[in-house]
Amino acid sequence: MLYETKAILLLKRNLNITDSLGIFYTREFGKYEILLKAIKKPTSKLQYKLRDRSLSEIEFILGKSFARLIHIDNIDLFTDFKSSKSKLTLQSFVCEFINKITELHYKDTILFDEIVSIFELIRKNNQDSVEELISYIVVRVMYILGFGIDIDQCVITGNTKSYDFGVNIKYGGLIDLSKNNITNSYKVNLDNIQTIKLWQQGKYTHKKIPFEIIKQYLYWYDININSLKF
Repeated sequence: MLYETKAILLLKRNLNITDSLGIFYTREFGKYEILLKAIKKPTSKLQYKLRDRSLSEIEFILGKSFARLIHIDNIDLFTDFKSSKSKLTLQSFVCEFINKITELHYKDTILFDEIVSIFELIRKNNQDSVEELISYIVVRVMYILGFGIDIDQCVITGNTKSYDFGVNIKYGGLIDLSKNNITNSYKVNLDNIQTIKLWQQGKYTHKKIPFEIIKQYLYWYDININSLKF
């Protein structure tokens, strides 16, 4: 049976002298490993179409060990990113982040559509730093995956008002620092809280939040920040 879906190639792994394994995030089937049979042969037609981190329409069949890629039509190769180191860094981060934070066969069409939207945000944005955009990406993606920061109230006391709020990822959200002395809590103001709320809803604002929150997010979910190349 032939399967068709839109897909983003997160990364490729070498299997042998001629074959590779593609890790795709697909719209209909989620995260999927697909065999790229003979992709490294000079005569392979697929090697000239398949590009890392590209958006494509793919066709594959199921095999004994792996699904096998049969056909690919490119939708967007994001070739314009090549002229910008920051855009390439961000695109690479997104793919590595999604690969590390999702299990094989995890399926979420909202997440797929958000990845495409994030790529478009990267394409259009020329004013914000890599750090600022990574902050948005992490907050938004983790919210979609169900690991969003609880910013409605203190997760310990239930207080909704405080002059000394902080965020602690271990505890899952806001901490009233005036009543709770908890390490690894990073102070936030009302503007930071509103920014996080908007980001979780997919509304990017040209604002900043303490980057230590993002580092703690990545650390707490066992993502090696140094391996993500930013």
